[in-house]
Amino acid sequence: MKWRKFDDVRTVKEFIETDQKIPSLIYEVAEAISVEVRAKHNDFVSKKSYVEHSGLACFSPVINIMRHPLWGRNQETYGEDPYLSGVYAAHFASGLRGTHPRFYRAAAICKHFDAHGGPEDLPVSRLSFNAIVPERDLRMTYLPQFKACAQGGALGVMCSYNSLNGIPACANKKLLTDILRTEWGFDGFVVSDAGAIEFIIEWHHYLNNIIDTAAACVKAGLNLELHPGYPQGIFDSLEQVVNDGKLTKEMLVERVKPLFLARMKFGEFDPPETNPYTQLNLSDVMTPEHQALSLKTAVESFVLLKNKGFLPMRDRLKSIAIVGPFADNPDQIMGNYAPNPDPKTIFTPKTGLSPLADTSYVVSGCSDTKCLDYDVEGIIKAVSKADVTFLCVGTGQAVETENFDRPSMKLPGYQPFLIQDVIKKALGPVVLLVFSGGPVNIVEAVSADNVVAIIQCFFPNQGTGVALYQMITMKSSLDNPAGRLPFTWYATDEQIPSMTNYSMVNGTYRYFNGDPLFPFGYGLSYTTFQYNDLVLTPTKVKAGDNVTVTFNITNTGSLSGSEVYEVYMSWLNATVPTPKYQLVGFNRTLIDKGQTVAISTQINSQQMAVWVDGKGFVIEPALGPVVLLVFSGGPVNIVEAVSADNVVAIIQCFFPNQGTGVALYQMITMKSSLDNPAGRLPFTWYATDEQIPSMTNYSMVNGTYRYFNGDPLFPFGYGLSYTTFQYNDLVLTPTKVKAGDNVTVTFNITNTGSLSGSEVYEVYMSWLNATVPTPKYQLVGFNRTLIDKGQTVAISTQINSQQMAVWVDGKGFVIEPGDMVVYAGGQLPNQKVQVSSNILRTVFTIYT
Repeated sequence: MKWRKFDDVRTVKEFIETDQKIPSLIYEVAEAISVEVRAKHNDFVSKKSYVEHSGLACFSPVINIMRHPLWGRNQETYGEDPYLSGVYAAHFASGLRGTHPRFYRAAAICKHFDAHGGPEDLPVSRLSFNAIVPERDLRMTYLPQFKACAQGGALGVMCSYNSLNGIPACANKKLLTDILRTEWGFDGFVVSDAGAIEFIIEWHHYLNNIIDTAAACVKAGLNLELHPGYPQGIFDSLEQVVNDGKLTKEMLVERVKPLFLARMKFGEFDPPETNPYTQLNLSDVMTPEHQALSLKTAVESFVLLKNKGFLPMRDRLKSIAIVGPFADNPDQIMGNYAPNPDPKTIFTPKTGLSPLADTSYVVSGCSDTKCLDYDVEGIIKAVSKADVTFLCVGTGQAVETENFDRPSMKLPGYQPFLIQDVIKKALGPVVLLVFSGGPVNIVEAVSADNVVAIIQCFFPNQGTGVALYQMITMKSSLDNPAGRLPFTWYATDEQIPSMTNYSMVNGTYRYFNGDPLFPFGYGLSYTTFQYNDLVLTPTKVKAGDNVTVTFNITNTGSLSGSEVYEVYMSWLNATVPTPKYQLVGFNRTLIDKGQTVAISTQINSQQMAVWVDGKGFVIEPALGPVVLLVFSGGPVNIVEAVSADNVVAIIQCFFPNQGTGVALYQMITMKSSLDNPAGRLPFTWYATDEQIPSMTNYSMVNGTYRYFNGDPLFPFGYGLSYTTFQYNDLVLTPTKVKAGDNVTVTFNITNTGSLSGSEVYEVYMSWLNATVPTPKYQLVGFNRTLIDKGQTVAISTQINSQQMAVWVDGKGFVIEPGDMVVYAGGQLPNQKVQVSSNILRTVFTIYT
């Protein structure tokens, strides 16, 4: 998207209609917030009360990247993706602003600028932390969402507590002037985080006196100090700073101008009757329309993580249990910095879900969400007699909040035991409701059969209970869940990067190399969707032009519902490190059952750019595909090439002979059907050095394909073809074999592809019940046969009695009675890496 500054009179409605990538709900929420902010502000002004939290400049949105799942303020962010955060930030800022061409209803202050996002207190204090950030990560991860916010209608930016590469953010000219104002053209103001200027002296020890600190911050681009109630602020000394010659009056005037510009946009110097926003009053606060929007927002924010066909619930129950520290906790279901709604409008899971049944057993089990005490008897008594149990666990601002990080993903206190007890003792199925700002350890619940559904609730709002009821019962098609995770839900704490490492290596879904419990963007629905007909226009793009992406989505299930589509992009051959995947488009669309909708979205040229040190953002031209030729006698490390999308083919050449080049030409061009490759690896191609057994250990434990227990990069016997083959009709004669007799193996191979070529069939055998250790698989037959496209050939081979024998110490080779498994196909059985054919399996029995 080409971000636009709102200097013209174009309405936000036009902005939304033109820039279809931006979901409208966050705009509606911001619009409602700003109406209530302005209404309360007008009331304060009428009373001549100018206390804190009475102004129009909102310290929101928090758009720091959720780079670490244990950061205490994750609940305040939009998630771990810079594009997602930027889209929401721009829409939130424009929603706060309003649509009037002259006046702002309220205004956004984008925070915390920049490279903030943990730690709060673990392992060091945020007040002294120095974030070491490579320039490419700064430009491609930590800055984009601030640019979107600053150019999307915000009036202010808040500089953060931390230093960035050795310079405190509020004294960082590169951030506040060079990037924010010069590069992005921002004409608003910069305000410090509370106490951030004082902490330059007190915590960072970057400067050692008030005069130099005030001068440095103003020169860097700071306009306004926010200090935490100290008797004197740093900026109180600005007159002395000018008198000492460390700052010019002209620069001070320049720094004041954006502050007065903001006041002018709020209408402070205009007759009130000319500003329509001055008419708002307390009757516009918590209106029925705003409460309905709050409920809608909560429903759309829920993410369905697991559903064994249990939801939606349509029948009224005799009894339910609602248990856990979030069962009836009106304070903790709302996040940090939440307002104080009328208690009559607050609906907890208890009040919202109780209408599901005639009888509700509600037991918190813990006195608070820290859960340092545990009423195990009460919990077991409740869940052991309920038709369905709703288990409400999580963190809350008592556990994760500003100033406090979480030490691990483990749920606090006794909550892990609470989950275990409910799984073991519940009479009926269990629905797990998780209230948290980031991932917690729920692995046990994910795998438990009687946990039939899991919902990530986050910290919704005062309508939580009603919203849950609507989603769980699917009151309408709008309540069919479509929420998606805005973060990676790691499977273990070991997968989480260091809190203090701001490099993006292995961080967030964009660079993560592991297998998460749930990936970024994950979320289930009560129905199913099929995507088809993906088309890019054009497919060859001049650098600087956009690409239109179109595709169709069909609701193939039995229920109407919304689908959140996600469009990702990968760089195949950039000259610098890039994300594995980058979200470049998303939206939510309601699709009736059986309906197909056509989607059109754009990838703009800015999204294609990568940061190249010394050059800035560059849109690099595509390079051609790569064919990797490997000349070696054994496996080498080519993992990077195997996973690279632009490496379109890999050929293991060994050390052929003097005709190498001509042979490669014939194979690569498939000069004839005899050149269609059919070679097979005669060794196991290990994925890592750690998989390789000791050079001096001649025991076969975990050695060669016959005993190896790992997942190789390529297994023994692996090899592809330009065509495909189907194996059928595996027959063993006889199937009951007297020890010492042979077995004839027959099967058919059909060339099901479009090219003629050779197939190397492989026949393996396994011992099912030998009395001594035996190979997992043993090759007992193979050959190469040329098969024309569409042709079927009959294969017959023998397994002789000697191949069935095993060595028994003290006895020698013995053919033991028992079952033997025979496999026939184009590769070793049971491998993650598949070739161009299937594998057949059958059994014969040896008797004496």
